[in-house]
Amino acid sequence: MPLPGQLSVEINMLATAPNCIIPLPDTLNDKVQGDPDTRYFSGYFDLQPGEALRVDVAIPPCTYWMIQTLTHWLEIIPGANYNGATALLSGDGATFWISASDPGHPNWLDTRGRARGAIFFRTLGATATIRPTAQVVMLDRAA
Repeated sequence: MPLPGQLSVEINMLATAPNCIIPLPDTLNDKVQGDPDTRYFSGYFDLQPGEALRVDVAIPPCTYWMIQTLTHWLEIIPGANYNGATALLSGDGATFWISASDPGHPNWLDTRGRARGAIFFRTLGATATIRPTAQVVMLDRAA
């Protein structure tokens, strides 16, 4: 487990590119990766009132996948996660909505009022490398 100073550095590393999702930096990946077939992606949401982060993911064939949001301090937000058994898929992918208020779409990752926090997406045994994309949208225009 990282020391508090190390945790602060790791959180700041995630927050350097807000509202996008990238492969987990090697310095963090080396600390969390157990199974060599697991691929991690990370991000950080930083939203203003009335905004949502729309995350689109093409789900590759894999044993397991999941997406979750956490607080700025990497604490779990209850219920703010989906996986292959719980998400509503469309074709070969899914769209997720990260926001403090209900965007009126399935796959809502409720931040429970938080404007900032971390995002993690991972696959296990994926047959292809994918990269989730993210875009900030106004909730009143979320389509």
